[in-house]
Amino acid sequence: MRKSRFRFLLAPLVVVAAGLVAFAIGRYAASDDTPAIAQIDPSGTPVIIERTPHPDIAAAITAIAEDNRKPLFIGELNGFTFVGPGTPFPKVQGGCSNAELRELNSSEAGAAIRGSGLDFEADDLPSGMSLTEETAVVCKDEVVVVQRVYEGSNDRVLTIGRARSEPVGLAIAPKDRLSPLTIRGRPSVLVVPLTSSGTILFMRDDEETFWTINAERMGVDETRQVAEGVE
Repeated sequence: MRKSRFRFLLAPLVVVAAGLVAFAIGRYAASDDTPAIAQIDPSGTPVIIERTPHPDIAAAITAIAEDNRKPLFIGELNGFTFVGPGTPFPKVQGGCSNAELRELNSSEAGAAIRGSGLDFEADDLPSGMSLTEETAVVCKDEVVVVQRVYEGSNDRVLTIGRARSEPVGLAIAPKDRLSPLTIRGRPSVLVVPLTSSGTILFMRDDEETFWTINAERMGVDETRQVAEGVE
């Protein structure tokens, strides 16, 4: 699980999309209000009994189905470029190919991050969330990707990544769910959530770095507050 959260920094929208789909399916399948249940009659034959789903679940399923019928946005929005499947991603700054990038283990990552230009502070985290993991990627001994993971109660997980790369990602949402913002002078794009599962936010800055904030089980206002406090 940790490894997958780290990989999404180099192609940030790919894993995010998979995570949203997995959550939607998992939440629906695990719900007590799933509309079909199986029981065994006295003869031992399974009997499927239809049940009406909870209104919130039904609404979420409808919203996801409608969203899936819309074309994904491919193009530029607020300085971010969203590309279609098969389009090559730009290399991180430093000129390394993916094969040349080296991931630091947990014991090395913290010190490397604090000695790099990608180090950052998150000064406005939700109450109860604490740092649980730091990871980093280096290119020719220069840190080019950093990630910090914070965890809290109620399965809340906040992942903040910063990379020396162009703001380019794989298209995962239709244009009506991409909202351009400016956060403390930094051009940003919010991926408007369909459900309460979480929020995704992208930022870029004058230092030519690309930020990805993935807030699981956190709303838009709370995630934006986190972004306001990142520096």
